[in-house]
Amino acid sequence: MRVVIGGACVVSLLCLAGSAAARSAEPRSATGARLEARSSPALAVRRPRVRYLYGTVGLEPTTLIFASAIDTGGAPTTYYVEYGPTPSFGSRTPEQTLPADPQVGEVRVTATDATPATKYYFRFVLSNASGVNPSSARSVTTGGDAPRVSSMFTRDGRRPSELVVGATIDTGGLPTTYHVQYGRRATSEQTLAAVATPGSWASNTRVVRVPLRGLRPGRPVVARVVAVNAAGSAAFTDEVVAGKRRSGVATPVVQTGPTASSAEVNTVIDTGGLATTYWVEYGTRPSFGSRTGVKRLAAQPGKGWNRTSKEVTVPLAGLKPTTTYYYRVVAKNSGRSDFAGRSFVAGGDKPSVSYVVVRPGAAAASVGFAAGIDTGGLPTTYYAEYGTDVNYGSRTAEASLPALPRPTSFRTTAQDGRTEEVSVGAGPTYHFRIVATNAAGTAYSQDRTFDLS
Repeated sequence: MRVVIGGACVVSLLCLAGSAAARSAEPRSATGARLEARSSPALAVRRPRVRYLYGTVGLEPTTLIFASAIDTGGAPTTYYVEYGPTPSFGSRTPEQTLPADPQVGEVRVTATDATPATKYYFRFVLSNASGVNPSSARSVTTGGDAPRVSSMFTRDGRRPSELVVGATIDTGGLPTTYHVQYGRRATSEQTLAAVATPGSWASNTRVVRVPLRGLRPGRPVVARVVAVNAAGSAAFTDEVVAGKRRSGVATPVVQTGPTASSAEVNTVIDTGGLATTYWVEYGTRPSFGSRTGVKRLAAQPGKGWNRTSKEVTVPLAGLKPTTTYYYRVVAKNSGRSDFAGRSFVAGGDKPSVSYVVVRPGAAAASVGFAAGIDTGGLPTTYYAEYGTDVNYGSRTAEASLPALPRPTSFRTTAQDGRTEEVSVGAGPTYHFRIVATNAAGTAYSQDRTFDLS
């Protein structure tokens, strides 16, 4: 037992000695007081990384904005963006620094030298004391599109050797230049702004007009409207002809002349932008046989429905009264010729009926008829046919209109006509029409219906 106890004592003494040695090794102050250890474990620096990133188009088609949320890893971090039209990039933004605190920060980087309407690849490259860490690559497409020329049209110029070519151009949202190539010539370049015209139905679409000069009237030439912007080019090609419009003759109107043996042919001739000659062929047969002298019209200016149109009057004399004449107005220029005509009766023309009206009469079950009748300049008779079907079967008494018009008529030989009142039975539907006759022929109005129920 002593051994055990002694051993225990030995062990205890050794333990006490060890404890005293340990206490003597502890740091103390100058007064012998023990100092407390105040050291703390150092924080580890991690490699920076991208939490998310995206790219978008700026206000200008050449501007790209790259954004990312960067985890600094607990240390100041530098970053820049590599970008370019290929996966190998080719360009980079200036390097910038993000402090360690806050640990995660969102940044935006702008590039202003991009090509419009182009796909760009980009990535963020991060670096801190722990190392370099590039993000995965993403892509974004810059703003703007190549132009489009969707249509082309032509208008006559001020001279037969001039032409105005028009086109519809979509700028694609980029400043766009355009010109016209024709033959061996080309017009000067003009510019369309990318900003939309206020109120335009399509924000990027413009209609442009380009004058072409020095053309040979009547000779076709290939014209090509070319539009170019930073994203590409487009063209529209068509064949155009200056002075190509043939002379045109509107439907003539024949009026009685100062005497029964004379008449006046009135019409509108479109010169087509070329010097034009015209005359009237006439006669008692469809082959005519007589013609007036040739008259000339300058290409410009006109007084008719457009700037190349002229109102003309051609007098005819030596006609046989109440005789039917065939005629046509002929106009000719270097483009081609045109004509228009019909027939008339000397001293007047065939009548026509412009409207018909049925009115209740003063007596019960009675009606009267009215119509607008153009006498054609000849004394004209008229009456109304009526009945329960289109065979009619009854007619009013014949009434007459003189050749002279009423003063306020919108046509010089037009007048209002009214028939006598006639009795009809109540109940069934009636059909009626107006019949007008003069020395030049007979005219019928369209069939109309009425009932008294």
